Amino acid sequence: MERENILKTIDEIKQNLYITENKFNNTTEPILIDSYIYELKALHMQYKFYMKLCKEQGIKFI
Repeated sequence: MERENILKTIDEIKQNLYITENKFNNTTEPILIDSYIYELKALHMQYKFYMKLCKEQGIKFI
């Protein structure tokens, strides 16, 4: 993948993490809580994958 695409994807994942964390923190419905937990886990796994990709390709960012 191109550097710009990787960095854009990482930014999108970060935004989705922020949004999902806010949803998780502002709900009391057990079913929604469970779904947000799974969504957060998936987003963290995606973030980990792209960070590994950055390391492998020597991509550095702030």
